Amino acid sequence: MSDASEHARQAEALSRQLAEIVGAAHVSGVNADLQTFGSLEPDMVVWPAAAPEVARILDTCRAYDAAVGVTGARTRRAADWDRPARVRVALNTRRMTNILDLDESALTVQAQCGIRLRNLELALQRSELTLGFYPVQLHESTLGGLLAEPPPTAYTPMTGRMIDSVLGVSVARVDGSVIHTRVAPRRATGPDLARLYLGAGADFGVITGAVLRVMRAPELVLPLLTLHRELGTAVESARQLLALGVRPARLRVLEANQARRELGEPGYALPAVCIAVLAGPGALVDAQGRAFSEITANLGGSELPQKLADTWWAQQREPEREATMARPARGAALRYSSFAAVLAQLRDKLGDASGEDAELWIDAMSLHGLELWAPRGSAAAEAMDAMGLASIGRERPPLLQALREVVDNTGTMLERGPLSEPPRIVGDADVTR
Repeated sequence: MSDASEHARQAEALSRQLAEIVGAAHVSGVNADLQTFGSLEPDMVVWPAAAPEVARILDTCRAYDAAVGVTGARTRRAADWDRPARVRVALNTRRMTNILDLDESALTVQAQCGIRLRNLELALQRSELTLGFYPVQLHESTLGGLLAEPPPTAYTPMTGRMIDSVLGVSVARVDGSVIHTRVAPRRATGPDLARLYLGAGADFGVITGAVLRVMRAPELVLPLLTLHRELGTAVESARQLLALGVRPARLRVLEANQARRELGEPGYALPAVCIAVLAGPGALVDAQGRAFSEITANLGGSELPQKLADTWWAQQREPEREATMARPARGAALRYSSFAAVLAQLRDKLGDASGEDAELWIDAMSLHGLELWAPRGSAAAEAMDAMGLASIGRERPPLLQALREVVDNTGTMLERGPLSEPPRIVGDADVTR
């Protein structure tokens, strides 16, 4: 029997086994379904509805020596998947969209991994609750995807990183088991096992659900825009605001090109804009707004019209806005202490902002509009390396690699290869990772 015939025979046998787990309607080998998953090129796709089904799928695939790639609401077409010469299965979580529990007293929510962030947030808003004011670019991502591979943008100064709001996770493992990490204060339970799975992709299993901390919707949300003559003072205004202990719902700096894209053409130049979205009790927000105005004035900046700020904030909350606001594929992270020197060197080596959707994370705020990516091996990349900036690779620390080899010694969970889109860049701080 030829290798192709044996491959087809194994795929057909596995498909029958998976159909017994999830039902024949939820397993497909139709090209129209398979092409959705890009470079994964699976032999079949399976759509489980619950954690036990995911665990049984993984265990069955391991028994058939098949490889599994996990996808959510948005397939990872930008990623180059490893494609071993064996049966490949796309495990898609689009049916796992239930909110399992909402405790309005304890301020916690439990949801399945396939729910989109937008739908989870809308459900919370009906109870006057919120996860936090995360960027609109994340709203069509699934909860599981954001927890397994959290982007730097899944962060706000008010609530911190999204993964820090996780109190517990449920994980389906390759051996067919499902574990539920204990939901309790970390100080009362010792090591937090959930941290092993958060940010680990699918290395140690599939995150099938999570319990997250939520917050009550603030009494007042006030977006403020301030105009500065140069980028340095805009960044300094953000630093001083944070130094006062203010933790805005959003804090960003836009360079000229990005400011024009997001704010339009108001009839005057926008060399640098600082955006602070303040949220909380009305009296507190008013006091914070006055402090921000004073900081801006002391640095020679000025406030932009409130109507412009309100329009910008309304656009950030509109579903149709997502189509034109793709996640930045490029970016960097560094500390305030390094900002001025690094920015000067970047401009010297790479030129001014290119206008592409790049992002710079500086401790607790983000700066948009700089092109900070360069192909490996190029002169620009060498210059960036000399400045202490280096590409974020997919390589694991030796300990995690060894742990993966123990947990998944058959290599059932597929690894993603290098991104086909430009990688992010990280500097001397890991505040967004």
